[in-house]
Amino acid sequence: MASVVAAGQVFKDVVLDVLLFPVYWYTTGLVRMITWAGDNLMATFASLSLGVWLKNIFVPMYGQRDWQSRLISVFMRSVQIVFRSLGLFLWSVGILVVCALYLLAPLALIAFALYHGLGSLS
Repeated sequence: MASVVAAGQVFKDVVLDVLLFPVYWYTTGLVRMITWAGDNLMATFASLSLGVWLKNIFVPMYGQRDWQSRLISVFMRSVQIVFRSLGLFLWSVGILVVCALYLLAPLALIAFALYHGLGSLS
């Protein structure tokens, strides 16, 4: 008798997990995904040091204070800022693609299951 009750409990847990999966995926899971994406972008911004490059764009490099050195410093830092910003932009696009795939994954799974499940009936 105890094994029948245990089997019923396991069945109920499995059915509830399957039925409540979309609720978790689009609520708590989505919040976790957005938090991960934001943390990842902030860490990438910090690792690229864009804030430091922007803050020091007009500070002469190597302590050289003549106009030629200032011009070279501004040019080199501008190039660095452009390429690092491009890298951050491409990384952001990648993160957005991952988030979009996260949102579409269950729908695609259901669509594939229905398509292949109904296709095998004919």
